[in-house]
Amino acid sequence: MREFSEWIVELGLIDIPLHRVKFTWRINDSKSKLDRALCCQDLLRNFPNLILVGLKRSFSDHNPLLLTLEACNNWVPKPFRCYDAWFLNSEFKSFLNNEWRNLPNESLHNKLKILKGPGPLKTWRTENFDIMDNKISELESAVHDLKNLSDNRDLNNMERAKLFAANSVLNLWLIRRERMWRQKARTYGFNMKDRNTRFFHASTIFRRKKNETIQTKQWQKRNHSKITDAQVEFLETTPLREKVKNAVWACGIDKAPGFDGYNSKFIKEMWDVLKDEIYDFVLDFFVTGCSLRHLNVTWVTLIPKVVNPIFIDDYRPISMVGALYKIISKILSLCLKELGFGRKWIRWIMNCVSSASMSIILNGSPLKPFKMEKGLRQGDPLSPYLFIHQ
Repeated sequence: MREFSEWIVELGLIDIPLHRVKFTWRINDSKSKLDRALCCQDLLRNFPNLILVGLKRSFSDHNPLLLTLEACNNWVPKPFRCYDAWFLNSEFKSFLNNEWRNLPNESLHNKLKILKGPGPLKTWRTENFDIMDNKISELESAVHDLKNLSDNRDLNNMERAKLFAANSVLNLWLIRRERMWRQKARTYGFNMKDRNTRFFHASTIFRRKKNETIQTKQWQKRNHSKITDAQVEFLETTPLREKVKNAVWACGIDKAPGFDGYNSKFIKEMWDVLKDEIYDFVLDFFVTGCSLRHLNVTWVTLIPKVVNPIFIDDYRPISMVGALYKIISKILSLCLKELGFGRKWIRWIMNCVSSASMSIILNGSPLKPFKMEKGLRQGDPLSPYLFIHQ
């Protein structure tokens, strides 16, 4: 079975998920999923609402399977996402630097909001990345024609230079496409050198994300002594620039972006441009205690835990926190290891906890945010350190 699965991936075929039934063959107490339907990527691209349905059995040991087109009536506008592959374009950072300097004198949050659009960033994406498939197709045709020509005669110097250039540019576009589909599929544990774009593409289309099992440790109750006044003063000291940068660099770059569309990869790549305004934003919070309500929004997407999810328990909720809020939360979480904090510290923590709201992503689009009444959010760096102490 493993070899068959590897063969499917190698050929770029997609095993269409089966609906309504779990097994397709039964004899007495024996049962198995023997029947399936495979298709190529192009078919699924042309017919994205293709589904495989298991029908009722009659006298046969097998369920008949029906391949059909489901009515596609759930289209919703998709939120903005900044993809890591954009930074593989050598001109992207220069473009961002110029656009950032031309933005109006607004808060950091508003500047990022203006940048993502409808505005310059969406225009750049349309002109430079939405043409990706056409560009790859043109380059593949050019390489193919030149190689066919070389089968009949020796290429001259100009033709060899064209072939080398086409191959080099094609390789860059293939890496960009692979990186983008990998991020969309959120599939981890694969070497980027494998260049298995078809697998990442299939994973994205069918939302087949394999979740890691996180090892947990049972909390051991300890007797904590109240920290000293000197420790309280140290904890409530306004963070310096080095501490802010350490918090940013402590955030993983492979996390999905939150409601603002940016992840830590974007912040790190644009650090030289954003660092002063990020520090001013952090300083404003720690000095004035300004509310984070407009930044403290969490999107929750539901990942199926089973093949044919029906009930809410069949899904695993994944939380996505905004990039700017995560910086504040990370700074506090790096210090939050003891009890007995001062009033200022408690006010900071309560600001982060009480200002949070959540929005469920349905069919790729966020619903209306709602206020959370209890519980801790997955994805918030503070969550592992907050608990009920009795």
